[in-house]
Amino acid sequence: MGTLNFDRYHAAMGDASYKDVTRVHNKPLSETTATFYCTQRKLPFAPVLGHERLIRLLVDSQIDRPRLRFLEQDRGGLQRFAKAIEDIQFAGSIRAVRPGTIMFPQQPFADITGRFGLTQAQEIKFEHAFDLPMTTASVAMQFRMAAGDRWLSDFSLRRNGDIERAVDIATYAFIGGFNDTSNMEAAHRLDIPAVGTEAHYWQQAYLEYLYEPEIEPRTGQPKHFEQVAFERWLDANPNGTTLLLDTIDVYMAQCMHRWRRLRLPHGARHSKDSASTPVTLRNWANGV
Repeated sequence: MGTLNFDRYHAAMGDASYKDVTRVHNKPLSETTATFYCTQRKLPFAPVLGHERLIRLLVDSQIDRPRLRFLEQDRGGLQRFAKAIEDIQFAGSIRAVRPGTIMFPQQPFADITGRFGLTQAQEIKFEHAFDLPMTTASVAMQFRMAAGDRWLSDFSLRRNGDIERAVDIATYAFIGGFNDTSNMEAAHRLDIPAVGTEAHYWQQAYLEYLYEPEIEPRTGQPKHFEQVAFERWLDANPNGTTLLLDTIDVYMAQCMHRWRRLRLPHGARHSKDSASTPVTLRNWANGV
């Protein structure tokens, strides 16, 4: 079902274009052929992505009765425009560059041509279709170039605003150069490698060992509660895993790093230096 996800000026201009006083050379303005084009203005470069979203927005455009009534009851009187879109079947033409084409600021990459009255209300759909995919992929490409050969993982699911946007972020970040994602839905839809390990609350689940510590049998000394948490996690994943080390202080991290290098089985992921440490995407999508 279509929505009224356009600005009021689209409806106001659309309604006015059906009035006789706005004719252009004895032809209704609403019937005059118009072309609207789309460019990206804020990125140094970006691959053109979002074609499938544009198609979905244009095809799924039927407006229901409550929304039509809302237009008809507008204080400016938008009955003509409401009538025009009541059984909207867009018959204009669309052109776009191939998906993945790199475009620079102010370069047009897609346009739409049709009768002014209805076409001018469709142009906003281009913004909605292309902006998020191109912005996300552009930022991901910049991450890719900065990271070089380092592994890039998208862990931004809970920070993306809503569920479907999170899937889009994971999808277009992968297209832009990320290696994998923690988002299981995106991984399922597009066969993206899914990754993930424990969360911080795994350590918190073992907090009681802070007060009633477990004793290390080799030394007779009490273990740090997070050591207990890591040991339990390693025991639960004997074929190899990644440990989440940002829950502990630097001194403890060094101790645990040496300890896990001795304890981790062959094939488990560990890092000897920062160049081989996986880079994760957690917060950058908030600014997309």
